[in-house]
Amino acid sequence: RSPVCSRLSATARDREQTGDLEAQNANVGLGADLQWSDEVSTHHAALRHSLSHEHDIDRDRADRRLSLGLRVASFIGALSLAGGVYLFLDRYIDVWPRAVATAVLVLLPLLTIALVRVLQKQEPSGYLARLAALVALSALSYDLVGLAAFYNITPSDRFLLVLSAAAVLLAFAVRSNLLVAFGILAFDAFIAMRTGTYAGGYWLDFGERPEHFFPAAIVVLGLGMIRPRDLWPGLMRTVRVYGVLTLLLPVLVLSNAGELSYLPFGHKSVQAFYQLCGFGLSALFIAFGARRDWEDLVRTGV
Repeated sequence: RSPVCSRLSATARDREQTGDLEAQNANVGLGADLQWSDEVSTHHAALRHSLSHEHDIDRDRADRRLSLGLRVASFIGALSLAGGVYLFLDRYIDVWPRAVATAVLVLLPLLTIALVRVLQKQEPSGYLARLAALVALSALSYDLVGLAAFYNITPSDRFLLVLSAAAVLLAFAVRSNLLVAFGILAFDAFIAMRTGTYAGGYWLDFGERPEHFFPAAIVVLGLGMIRPRDLWPGLMRTVRVYGVLTLLLPVLVLSNAGELSYLPFGHKSVQAFYQLCGFGLSALFIAFGARRDWEDLVRTGV
């Protein structure tokens, strides 16, 4: 799709240049020498229409604005639908017999994933498939919670690891940056819980020490740096942005609340240290992003 967008943009530039050339020649009395301009304009118009029809590409700024509005509305609708599925199951699952409830919990994620596959074949743009994938992730998350509650399975942080893997797999299936973000957030929480457990704390208290997120930030940032080529537009940008946020947000918290740190120093000293780290890391991300021509890294560092 990106090459098609590039070709469409090149066609628009060619059309503008043709118009400028016509105007310049008209000013000097050479309009008759550009009889071919009508044929070029007709060819450009036909090419733009063909590309936009075959590849679902926005032809101009008005089309892009309309598409953006539809995407925002679809995103809000998808979140509402996913939340509605979760709340519906939470409200009525205890009323149904255990066998029926178990069947619903097992089959609903499978059916929604099958729906994703059907929508991928029927709808070329992929918007509906991404919405269905978000609903599938919501159904799977309640599936894990509901089955654990039904059969007295001890709650564990592994739930987040499974949810992260499912989100990433669905994201790669439908090429959704939103699902990649969900997968990264679930992975961050899992790593933070494990780090807190290894440090001697209770896994649900992982948020009491912001430094628990540093290992996850290193992993996500490493993934964003070692593979600079996108499998689809925006993938690595999403990974890099969430990796930087996972690192800088705990630093920001610790720079204002030094008592939350593991460092064996006074609160003021810890805060000053993390304030310096925050400035240094931001400058590093800005410089590295400018060198690699990664605007997302520069903006996030700022």
